[in-house]
Amino acid sequence: AIIDHACTLLAAQARDRGIALSIRRAPEEAWVDCDGEQITQVLLNLTMNALQILQAGGRVQIATRKEAERWIVEVADDGPGVAAEDRRAIFEPFVFKREGGIGLGLAVVRQIVRQHGGDIVVEDSALGGAAFRFWLPTPLPK
Repeated sequence: AIIDHACTLLAAQARDRGIALSIRRAPEEAWVDCDGEQITQVLLNLTMNALQILQAGGRVQIATRKEAERWIVEVADDGPGVAAEDRRAIFEPFVFKREGGIGLGLAVVRQIVRQHGGDIVVEDSALGGAAFRFWLPTPLPK
C-alpha cells in the first residue's frame, strides 16, 4: 500500500516527463512494522531522484522481495547510474551531483531506514542505471 501511494503521488510527474514508472511486487504479501509516512518519504525521495535524472523515454521500477527475515525494496532506473567512487559518500550530508541539489535527501533516507532497523545501498541496476536497495525487518510472529 505504501509503494502504491508513493507511485500515485508521482504518476503525473512521471507521465509529464515521459518516464515509465512501474512496480514489480513479490508474490508474498509484505508486512513490515514501520512509520508509513516516513517510508513513503523514502520512496518519494528515491523515485523523484530517478525521475529528475532521467530523460524522456526513461524507466523507473520499484521492486519488492522477501529475503530471510527482511523485506527488500529496490528503486532502479535506466539512467547514468552512480559511479563506484561516489557510492561510499552518496548517503553523507551535503554530498550531491545533481544541479540544484543540496545533498540532504539521501542522508535523510538512510537515517529513516536505519531508524527502522534496516539499511540502504546503491548498486548497478539490471536496467542499466542505479539501483537503490533498502531493507526493513519483518515483524516477529506473535
